[in-house]
Amino acid sequence: MLLLIPFVAIAYPLFRILPGLYDQWMHRRILVLYGELKILEGDVERLPAGENTSGLLERIDALERRSGRLRVPLKFTQSLYHLKSHIDLVRSRLARSTEETLSGQTKSPERS
Repeated sequence: MLLLIPFVAIAYPLFRILPGLYDQWMHRRILVLYGELKILEGDVERLPAGENTSGLLERIDALERRSGRLRVPLKFTQSLYHLKSHIDLVRSRLARSTEETLSGQTKSPERS
């Protein structure tokens, strides 16, 4: 009985703290990917017209694969789905800027 009291005195605070630490760890895993996505989005915005986008597309694909392999508890699935939809949004922005660049290059200027 005397050994049980110090064990409980140490274990009780740990059992109260560990779930919060686990939640922070899971949330941080998603936020790290969001940080990389933000950098990617900035690179897409600063992309000069006519620049090759294959490198950016590969980085977006790699980020999507990493988010697809990320296993999170049910509590964090909504955040993970939001991340995946934001990755698709950045991909569509890149595709749109590429299409605008290509359509601008194929159009010949009108002469009056």
